[in-house]
Amino acid sequence: RVLNFGWACADAVISSGAVLRAEPEVVYRTQFEDLVAYRRTTLQRERTHPLQVIFTMTGNVDVQSHPVFTTPGVEAVLFTGRAGWETLAARVYQSTIPMTLRAGQTAHRLRDRAVTIIPLDRIEDLSCALRVLHCDFGIRYAEVDSGSTL
Repeated sequence: RVLNFGWACADAVISSGAVLRAEPEVVYRTQFEDLVAYRRTTLQRERTHPLQVIFTMTGNVDVQSHPVFTTPGVEAVLFTGRAGWETLAARVYQSTIPMTLRAGQTAHRLRDRAVTIIPLDRIEDLSCALRVLHCDFGIRYAEVDSGSTL
């Protein structure tokens, strides 16, 4: 319940591909009705659940079936470097819609789900990713759940 309170208060939860591979069932979502109500009414969050933000250099994540990317009502953003984009594009490019974000980044939205993939010039450029999250997704408060992998 304590973890769920943190997720209820956050606009986003930032994690890594390594965490998703290690925890194949993890989804950062508000699970208790009182916390959903608190999130919506007191905190005035538009999303029922925090935005799922995943960083992966390799692109080695299962965007087709991992619950972070497939749970109804949960929106995800996946940041990846050039090598990761090439890996992901080989799997999902035909099912994406290219888009340009306000921060000037090119993104690709999966047609059938609320998943946005954003290739970065350098995955290490965390400040650019944080700017995109703030400007294009309205993120002000984020919880980081990545252990030593981010």
